Amino acid sequence: VSKLLICKCNIMKIKTLMVVSLAMLSMASCKTAVTKEVKIVAHRGYWDKEGSAHNSISSLHSAMEIGVFGTELDVYVTTDSIPVLFHDKKTSNGRGIEDATYAELMESAPLLSNSEVMPSLIEFLEAWNHDKIKIILEIKSATTPEKETFFVEQILETVNGYGVTSE
Repeated sequence: VSKLLICKCNIMKIKTLMVVSLAMLSMASCKTAVTKEVKIVAHRGYWDKEGSAHNSISSLHSAMEIGVFGTELDVYVTTDSIPVLFHDKKTSNGRGIEDATYAELMESAPLLSNSEVMPSLIEFLEAWNHDKIKIILEIKSATTPEKETFFVEQILETVNGYGVTSE
């Protein structure tokens, strides 16, 4: 069964406890014992390679190819509840991710540095080989606590919809 760790910086205490509990459940259920050995995690995927970019599908494939333990990804949520992978609050054309619908973001086709379109979390989960690599999601800070709660709820709903569990 696939494993996923979700982390969030500067979130209310209750959400922090929920995230920590989910991470602990996930770690406790890993097939291998938790040890003191260092695990290599690709930051925003393995993007430092020709043809790849931060938080891209190609960076996921590259991370799986080199055999790292996991990959960390940055997630925002659009106003119509679509989690997308992107590091910055705004796209290169200045569009605020948390203040736009997915369709509005795609109208301007926000391209990553390798010309891939900004992927949704769903597209990423579909490309993910659960047996090869773990995924660590960084839920990006929102402008209000209500939006942060919304981000967490939508991301968990998406992840749960793909059968990613902590069993």
